[in-house]
Amino acid sequence: MSTRFLPTFLALLVLSFGISAAAAAEEKSKEKDATFELKEVSIFDNGNAGQALWRATSVQCSTEPFAEVKAYPKLNSKRPLYGKLQLPRTAAKEEAPIYFVLDESGEQPAVAEKATAEKKEEKSAEKKDEKPASKKKAVARRPATPKPSSYDRLYIDANRDGDLTNDPVIKPMKNPPWNMMPSNMSRFVLVAARQRQRLSPETERMAFELASIDIDYGPGVGVRPFKVLSWFTLSEGQKTPLMRFAAGVARTGTIKIGEAEYEARLTQDVLAGRFDRPTTSVQLTPKSHPATRAFLGFESETLMTMRHRDGEFYTLVASPPGDKLTVEVYRGPLGVFKVGPGDRKVKDIGFQGTFYGRNAMLNMGPSRTNPAAKMMTECKLPVGDYPTFNLTIDYGGLQVAIGSYYSQPPSGNKRQSPPQGIQIREDKPFVLDFPNKPEIVFQGPPADKSLKLGSDVRIATILVDPKLGIMVRGLTDPKRTTKETVKYRVGKEEREFTYNKVFSYEPTVTITNSSGKNVAEGVMPFG
Repeated sequence: MSTRFLPTFLALLVLSFGISAAAAAEEKSKEKDATFELKEVSIFDNGNAGQALWRATSVQCSTEPFAEVKAYPKLNSKRPLYGKLQLPRTAAKEEAPIYFVLDESGEQPAVAEKATAEKKEEKSAEKKDEKPASKKKAVARRPATPKPSSYDRLYIDANRDGDLTNDPVIKPMKNPPWNMMPSNMSRFVLVAARQRQRLSPETERMAFELASIDIDYGPGVGVRPFKVLSWFTLSEGQKTPLMRFAAGVARTGTIKIGEAEYEARLTQDVLAGRFDRPTTSVQLTPKSHPATRAFLGFESETLMTMRHRDGEFYTLVASPPGDKLTVEVYRGPLGVFKVGPGDRKVKDIGFQGTFYGRNAMLNMGPSRTNPAAKMMTECKLPVGDYPTFNLTIDYGGLQVAIGSYYSQPPSGNKRQSPPQGIQIREDKPFVLDFPNKPEIVFQGPPADKSLKLGSDVRIATILVDPKLGIMVRGLTDPKRTTKETVKYRVGKEEREFTYNKVFSYEPTVTITNSSGKNVAEGVMPFG
């Protein structure tokens, strides 16, 4: 070989080696991707249905039939109740509505017969001056159990052909798990109490056996039946029942993310039929912490949630029917997010929280599904914009909760995007050290609304950094707690609810007029 071609040859050799090494690294990275089999289970199988029932799709019933229905079955009721269920659209098409009708058979419900028998026993015991053991429990301060409704037959267009005469009748569930099914009395009691809302007690209810509805899962899978749970309640003051629909099944199986094993559970918090939607709920229970259970609150994770384990980011991809779950390693560019003290003399700093990107959501730091993680001062994040976020930052024992701030224009109801949010770039760290002076922003009354002289005005304020698009949601000391009691009404009865509240440093806002006179003063709760 001529020596004049030697440098060129060596360069090509190095380039070839580099390409081969990069290809090998990418191939090795792909080996970390894995697909796991999931099995179908009842939504009630582990005694906790999560949020699948709390976020059930609600349909207001009507006494008028739908003209779009080709045929309804012969009905016994003088006042049948009609409705239609609309599933979310898929990427390919708009889902056709699913029509249903509620009918009365005229039979006395088995539960009602049991209740009647118990009443007779109690009356008999009272005559003999005996105190039944069950009577003491019945005195507990809780709403009376709604009676079983006379609407005990459900016809639903399961095959979705617009004809309800060729679908099987669905009868009442024999032993409904009402303790796991939400009602007006169990939903957001604390929120209702704080807002002084009156809760309407339920007077009737009925749960039905699972219905199998045809769902089109797309090419390669086709149409398959999907089990749906349905029930309705009639509340005080309502003229027609509110029908609720939720997925009656979930998918479970053991998966591995990084080096850790989890029991994965897919549920449809919003009834969709398909499990491959980004909003499908994913509950992960670490095998190393089997006692950890899903929290019936706002910590639920979804398919669009990225997982950070062992220094890598992972995404989860479900098959349309939910029988397979693939764990994929994220291979895109990364940037750095930091929390700093700025010009403050604070040493111990850490943060945890959630970043909401355009197409993904990330939980960083300790969480229910990653209890071994620690609070951090910095972390790597996939490059992109995160206009929405919820973070808890520990400044030497003082916890500062922050979230996204969306400014309201002077007129109109449309929200505006925050000026900046959190922007992660590959070449420059994003440092959050609160460099700007916070501002108090008045949320009400609207600037374009005229007020009458002498009328009461509700003033709402929030603490924000408008330049960064940050709203302060809380300033708390987790080492201190206080007991707080709130009152709410159930029908005509007034009740109390007491809970332990973490001590909050809530500022007092004073409003003065042009002459300096104090006209209003009050504590400003954080948003």
